[in-house]
Amino acid sequence: MKKLLFLGVLAIILVSCSQKNEINEEINIELEAAMLKAQKKSIYILIGANQPNSKVTYSTVSNNTLYMNYSADGWGGEISMQNMDNVSFLNNIIHSRSNISVIASSGYTSTNLTFDYNRYFTLSGSDTDIIFDWGGNTGMTYLTLASYRAATGLDANSTYGDPGFLSATLPNPDLHLNKYVSMY
Repeated sequence: MKKLLFLGVLAIILVSCSQKNEINEEINIELEAAMLKAQKKSIYILIGANQPNSKVTYSTVSNNTLYMNYSADGWGGEISMQNMDNVSFLNNIIHSRSNISVIASSGYTSTNLTFDYNRYFTLSGSDTDIIFDWGGNTGMTYLTLASYRAATGLDANSTYGDPGFLSATLPNPDLHLNKYVSMY
């Protein structure tokens, strides 16, 4: 298994296939003692492939903090997916600048996904106002965590709520977790 390990502050992760018929598999993305946060412009996790018969497979994105990254105008979330198979998103904190958390891009397929033990938080502060744009998978957009779970079967053990950062104030947040805030 290939493991991508990033130490320090990182602004973007891109795992993709750019060649026709290319397969990237067994990639593990994990940040240690770090976070993803936007410095400028539109930054987020994009995982997948945009070429015919290409995809990212058997990979894991785990133990990361994605913090208010997508800052461009228009439709965008913390995670964008396209042409993936057997990819897991586990034990991440996903704190969106807007109410959009995850986008499965239209015109692409993402199959056999595992999402679980993640902590979501959005601009609205409510799990009844969070967007999972699943257009590329089901053609649907889910507007609550409950409707997304019910339709996809994903994120069964994930939660919604303020993750309890020591300071979430931009431009210099302290994303260490307050030990008195429960994630579950």
